[in-house]
Amino acid sequence: MYSTPPLVALIALCMSLTASAQKLPNKQEASLSIPANVKINGKADEWNNQYQAYNSATELKYTIANNDKNLYIIVSAEENMYVQKALSQGITISISPVTKSDNKVSVTYPLENRAKGVFISPALKRTDSLLKAINGKLTSQAKEMKITGIKGLTAEETSIYNEYDIQIAAAMDEKNAYTAELVIPLKYIEMEGQAGATLKYDIQLNSPAKLADASVTITQSADGSMTRLSSVGSDGITRTVSIDTKTYSTMTLPLNFSGEYKLK
Repeated sequence: MYSTPPLVALIALCMSLTASAQKLPNKQEASLSIPANVKINGKADEWNNQYQAYNSATELKYTIANNDKNLYIIVSAEENMYVQKALSQGITISISPVTKSDNKVSVTYPLENRAKGVFISPALKRTDSLLKAINGKLTSQAKEMKITGIKGLTAEETSIYNEYDIQIAAAMDEKNAYTAELVIPLKYIEMEGQAGATLKYDIQLNSPAKLADASVTITQSADGSMTRLSSVGSDGITRTVSIDTKTYSTMTLPLNFSGEYKLK
């Protein structure tokens, strides 16, 4: 049986992109306290589904908050292409003191290709049973994250259920938006209990570890506006996906932004 290479299949699902009007600032401006009733479940219920900022480079909405011990970050992707990118390649969130940038902790979730089949065509009506199945698949497949910057932690993968008090959870909603929540103890960047101090954060939609396997040929049109991915299957048939180069670059290059946050 012929199997479509992952990148070709991914791009085939991302052929349309719609723009949505945003009235939020490009970066968060306020310091916030973590709600007392917060649940790390991939939902923004505690915030009434409202966010503090919308970054146009990554198409991500986000909110950052803190208490004395923890930093909380919630990010959400709504546009199809960026939801696909987040699910297939993961989001990496990094934090560090502005005065000591080498003291940085980074968390990546989900790991690349761990959430296969979670994204389903937006044209398919989201029934309660379908949404439950989608999120059940996400939970069962994406059980690990990558953590760097914590002394003594050298494993390539760390369970989302861990002894480091790092919490992460993600979910899809009925509008096909992908939302992830992350809690990181501030002790790991030596900023626990430092109200008024400023940290730096970086949020990145990752790129694929490799653009394509050896069976995929990547070419561009003469004017460079279109990128073609062609693959010859075991049946000898060549299958091709054509996509505008700007969209191809969005799907295959890392997209990130940075900012500063003053602890509440």
